[in-house]
Amino acid sequence: MSPYRAAHAMLPPTMISFLTEVADEGLAFHVDGDRVLLWDDGRRVDVDLARRMELIERFVGAPPSYLREYHSAR
Repeated sequence: MSPYRAAHAMLPPTMISFLTEVADEGLAFHVDGDRVLLWDDGRRVDVDLARRMELIERFVGAPPSYLREYHSAR
């Protein structure tokens, strides 16, 4: 797979749908190799960790399987 196709595949309809459904303001996702980081802007004191874990799981599951397989094989 070319790097151009991989870059284009990062925002397929499933990822766009996920990102527009996230109602939590001030959240940011960061992908670093095989790690996904989620952090917020610190304005909220009460953080629902189970909800945050669900968001990370949904984020990881949003890209198409061929893209996840490509990156896990590298």
